[in-house]
Amino acid sequence: MIHVCKKKKKRGNKTVASRYYYLRYKLPFMVREKWISLEVTDKRVADEKARELIRDIERERAGIIQAKTVRIANDHTLNEHLRDYRTDLIKRNRGGQNGRDAFRLERRILRVSEDCGWKYLREINPNEFVQWRNKHDFSARYLNHFLEGFNSFLNWLIKHSKLESNPLRAVDKIDARGCQRIDRRALTDEELRKVCGVDEYRGMVYLVAARTGLRWGELRQLYWGDVEFGEETSFVRVRAATTKNKKTERLPLLAEVSQVLRSLQESGQSPTDLVFNHGIPRARRLQKDLELVGIPYINSQNQRADFHSFRYTFATFLQRNNIHPRIAMKLMRHSDIRLTTKTYTDESGLPLVEVVGSLPDLGLNAGSRIGVRKPVATSRSEENLGGISMVTKSIKNALNKGQSRVLSQGVVKSQMERVKGIESSTHLSR
Repeated sequence: MIHVCKKKKKRGNKTVASRYYYLRYKLPFMVREKWISLEVTDKRVADEKARELIRDIERERAGIIQAKTVRIANDHTLNEHLRDYRTDLIKRNRGGQNGRDAFRLERRILRVSEDCGWKYLREINPNEFVQWRNKHDFSARYLNHFLEGFNSFLNWLIKHSKLESNPLRAVDKIDARGCQRIDRRALTDEELRKVCGVDEYRGMVYLVAARTGLRWGELRQLYWGDVEFGEETSFVRVRAATTKNKKTERLPLLAEVSQVLRSLQESGQSPTDLVFNHGIPRARRLQKDLELVGIPYINSQNQRADFHSFRYTFATFLQRNNIHPRIAMKLMRHSDIRLTTKTYTDESGLPLVEVVGSLPDLGLNAGSRIGVRKPVATSRSEENLGGISMVTKSIKNALNKGQSRVLSQGVVKSQMERVKGIESSTHLSR
């Protein structure tokens, strides 16, 4: 059904036709009819425009031309699509704190596009991306971030019918196993005492971070209304607006941390005042504090101690004190227990020597000789083998004496079965 007409609707007691012509059509592959405004008032122009629309729909259906939405998207630059993508991420609350992750992702995609000379979507080429990746001496994990960010952007375009397929879908990630240049580590108790003694205010921040596992952004947005002081146990409430998993959690505090926060609280403060009103030290400030107390920022194992290492310190602290992994996972606010026990636990901080030293031994004397060979009893199989050899020897003697008629096949078989421990079979005499 293809029909060009004007829509009619009632206004009071009168039927009024629309100003513009509409295309009303239903093709064989369609479930229901559809109306499209032709935005013209001349009937002949409307008929011509309707024929063009139907022809384009059938050509799209046959795969001769791309979809209209894809053709329109090809006329827009990558920068325009990136702005829409960034806005959508922030609107869906997927852009990180204050849209920081969305802006970082946009910068990475723009960097690759500018280096490769891509201005439009149709210019994206997998070979050029691989060549760009081969020219840079970044870490494998960092280069994979570029590919992941570009793929998420292109898949978003496909989802919104602006792109037919992902041109980078065939590009594989770099195997980052064993290629990490610098990894984080946990601070030992002695190192934590030293760095907390550098400055009174910053030491409080470091202690709270290392004994609660709160992230840098969560500490920066912590209000006094989020801290609940109790007679026995105090709690801190981490709001969903500040957390990574967008969930509110109420966590108990160590007595030491509770005392530090009590000493930091001043009279007359409102629940909306920041707990750390002088800010949270950044990585550069922490690096200087570590150097002041003689702690290397990057140790001999090529592991660094940045601010997020305090979260590793908390996870390792829980494991070292035999906290059940499921409880440690809850305190760390992880969705997977492997994050707690494997990723965030620094194995170098575990008491491996103490545990192995506490294991019981066999109770052997210091002068005992473990390697002395002792006589071993003859096994049943060896006895059987000896018996079989004796039967074989008797057969040979009988054959040498010409007694082959006496030692018939049935007798030999019965002797062999008896040696093996099998009951002799019954032979019927003739």
